[in-house]
Amino acid sequence: MFNASTSYNKSHNVLGFETNQSLHAYAVEATENGRWEVACAVYEKILNLNPTDNKALLLLGQNANRMGAQQTALKSFLLIPRNDPHYFDAQLEVGRIF
Repeated sequence: MFNASTSYNKSHNVLGFETNQSLHAYAVEATENGRWEVACAVYEKILNLNPTDNKALLLLGQNANRMGAQQTALKSFLLIPRNDPHYFDAQLEVGRIF
């Protein structure tokens, strides 16, 4: 699973825009087909290449929660910064876990 202790640095983004979009599309397809483990693996890959992708953090958390991995879900949700547009959705997901 995604290592929550990873240092987040915007200059660490080594993922090209097209590759990022392709990986997100593949993960969305996996999610829609109930393949949550596959989706989580893809989001982890995205985050290893671009740790500042907060949309991937949100979607990783949602898929992890669907699999019953609440600790991983919580870690993902809580890493999203307060000033990020995905923050509100992440906080709603945290509330659903508790």
